[in-house]
Amino acid sequence: KLRQYEQGKRFCDGVVERAGIAGLNRVWESPDRMPTLAELDDPGGWLARTEPAAA
Repeated sequence: KLRQYEQGKRFCDGVVERAGIAGLNRVWESPDRMPTLAELDDPGGWLARTEPAAA
């Protein structure tokens, strides 16, 4: 369980470092915005997948 908490913290820290709190808040927009198990170790990949579409 501790490893899961540590992995989650690393993911959140990585997202915030790259995209700020606003970037991390994407996770709350819809269930499909939740990171996959693989994305928990790849915050940049999650950010790329959840990037808002260009207008």
